[in-house]
Amino acid sequence: MTKLAPIYGLLAATVLVAGSANPYRINAAHMKGYRAVIMHGGPLDERVWVEWDEATKLYAALFESLHYGAPYPQHKLENRPCFGIAVFRRTGYALNWRVDELRPQDADLKYWFYPAIGDEPAVTSFSRAALPQLLEKLTSYDIPVRLPKTEAGSCNAQPVNR
Repeated sequence: MTKLAPIYGLLAATVLVAGSANPYRINAAHMKGYRAVIMHGGPLDERVWVEWDEATKLYAALFESLHYGAPYPQHKLENRPCFGIAVFRRTGYALNWRVDELRPQDADLKYWFYPAIGDEPAVTSFSRAALPQLLEKLTSYDIPVRLPKTEAGSCNAQPVNR
């Protein structure tokens, strides 16, 4: 995020000159709003979901980790448990169902999260280390971001968005 701060500042200044009431909207132009984010599978006992503004905030934290997290060797993820993160945009399909009726396999975007184990960091899809803001968000929903070192397992599902 800090790497792009000068660019964001320039863009925000441009928007202010143009007379926009919200100079920060351009900073999150790709975050137009999300219907729901569902965490599912792996070490989770049950699905956990968030809706609307909270879903958008969670996806923003995930997006930053996916793009700005430190690279992590993919081969080290082979025996790590993970859970899925299904993201639903504000589109017709997602708007026609209650959040508890949405199915992760029908999500617009599908990612994976590997909780930290031992000395190994928490990792997202694209083999990127999870940033603190994502860990804080997940923890606020009682999602485990660290598992005991004795917890073994594997993530058999493959990330869809490469």
